[in-house]
Amino acid sequence: MTTRALRRWFVVHKWTSLVCTLFLLIVCITGLPLLFSEQIWDTFVGDDDPPYEVLPPGTPNASLDLIVEKARALYPSQIITNVNPDDDEPAVLVSMAPS
Repeated sequence: MTTRALRRWFVVHKWTSLVCTLFLLIVCITGLPLLFSEQIWDTFVGDDDPPYEVLPPGTPNASLDLIVEKARALYPSQIITNVNPDDDEPAVLVSMAPS
């Protein structure tokens, strides 16, 4: 390779690497906050979920029918769209929508 060809390859390599670096920087800047949004939210805003009530050992689980009845009593103008027991925590998520 001649000196002129090496200089051209150097310029091409430099500018293509700058473009790739810019692309990766944008992906990192926009992607990492999405990936760690829950931890960022808990750090700056705090965990606003109420603590779970401590029950004595041997307490039976509440039935889903009872949970649905309580949700309807608390929000009578809403309709229940979904009931999801949480696998990770002792909680049931009741999704509701305006009727």
